[in-house]
Amino acid sequence: MFILVAYSYVNNQRGFQELHISKLLTKVDLKGAVLIFLAISSQLLVLTLGGNELAWTDYRLIGLGFLSLLLTLVFIDAENKTTAVPIIRLLDYKDLFSILQLAINFLIGLAAFAYLFTLPLLFQLEFGDTASAAGFRLMLPALSTPIGGLLAGLLMERYKLLRSLAISGIFTMLVGNLLILTVTNSTRKWVLNFLLMPANLGQGLAYPSSLFTFIFAHGIEHQASSTATVYVLRSIGGVWGVTGSSLIILKLTRARISRHLKDYGLKHREVKTIVKRISQSIASIQDLPPDIKSLVLKDYVSAIKVSQFCTAACCFLACVLFCLAQFGKRKPQMPHA
Repeated sequence: MFILVAYSYVNNQRGFQELHISKLLTKVDLKGAVLIFLAISSQLLVLTLGGNELAWTDYRLIGLGFLSLLLTLVFIDAENKTTAVPIIRLLDYKDLFSILQLAINFLIGLAAFAYLFTLPLLFQLEFGDTASAAGFRLMLPALSTPIGGLLAGLLMERYKLLRSLAISGIFTMLVGNLLILTVTNSTRKWVLNFLLMPANLGQGLAYPSSLFTFIFAHGIEHQASSTATVYVLRSIGGVWGVTGSSLIILKLTRARISRHLKDYGLKHREVKTIVKRISQSIASIQDLPPDIKSLVLKDYVSAIKVSQFCTAACCFLACVLFCLAQFGKRKPQMPHA
């Protein structure tokens, strides 16, 4: 349906020449598409299974990691040699500006998904929410994301802003990720909603402006490739964000709970059983005796806060990289109508 509508109503770009279907197919980078799909899929399997279904040292996980690396190297070589239109124009992304912009998009993708991943956990532990109630708390602040996107679009259209919008959005994400560190079980609902909004608003500002900064730096004629590249990096960053946050929370929680429960006087077998149960489901914390429950909740929330601080650090690094990118050779400008 979408292809039919696009074919019927979307005009070809200037300079486009009608080609026979056989010639058009030679321009499609099928080899690159298959390679990047397999490389990313292998990486996703490593990040998804690692620490959950399989140990990080499991030979199958190590094999998948090497396979992902090998496929990535083959993809890079194929993109440099292809006669088709490459999915990712690697030869155009060797300057400082391009490398830093891609790193920035990876980091903001990581921060956005990690932020969203940790909030429901925090709500369930700090406020005693159910999973559905924790999700409901995110509804109102989530409106800030499209509002930020709309605001970014209006400012780009009217004032031709790009770089200032991008850095403002990333900085707002940083502020939002720092504000969430102040949330406690005594935080009022209206204050919580206020604290949650900046990170979402910043994401709405940063996503479109950083995308168009990259697109306009490499020319409108390469818009499809530039867009694909940015979204691939953001998606990979998002997976790394969720996996990294989960790993930090899991490792810190297990270590701190084990130490504190042993100090409390529990035997090794009892400690191991409790740690295993809460690793499988945080709902099991509610079934613990009051004193033990208080210790476990404190350690779990503390681990989440560490994870959220790491997310804020990624936003700060993205701000620093954006400032450094201004010393690159490419100076993206919003084209005038």
